[in-house]
Amino acid sequence: MESELSWEQFIKYAEQIEREAITLGDNWKIVGDRTCPGEAYLHHKCVQRSPKTLKPLRWEHHVCYSLCYAVPIIYFNVWNENGTLLPLADVWEFCHPHYKSQVSNEMYTTLTQQEHPILHQPFFAIHPCKTQEFLNGSNQDINILVKFITSVGPMVNLSLNYSYGKL
Repeated sequence: MESELSWEQFIKYAEQIEREAITLGDNWKIVGDRTCPGEAYLHHKCVQRSPKTLKPLRWEHHVCYSLCYAVPIIYFNVWNENGTLLPLADVWEFCHPHYKSQVSNEMYTTLTQQEHPILHQPFFAIHPCKTQEFLNGSNQDINILVKFITSVGPMVNLSLNYSYGKL
């Protein structure tokens, strides 16, 4: 049985994450119009040091809802200390080794740069074509966005505090 994610479910799960973020002092928040399908997203920012240069990098992750695929999609950008957007080849270096080894021949079809569906600016994204397969069979009692972010997020330097696992 296919497990499509409705807009209403996406917002419900996003609101659970947002409430838990407040409790944890984390910076996940919903941005946009929650009442209009496809017009809001989960937003997260962080600064982390590059493992190569030890210089700070500013990461911004958005978990959006795809109206076409009925699944979540991670959009993200990463900038160096002078505000320059990193190119895909550099971003690929931050890909978790587990994922990198599995999709190394498909770098440009797995991580793509495309227009953000709400902001209409270029963002990198994890292509959603396999997300539906991943979500199939998911327990409807769990927060599917938490499952998605914790499973797919490390590919693009995105992780969640373990406390989100109780959602």
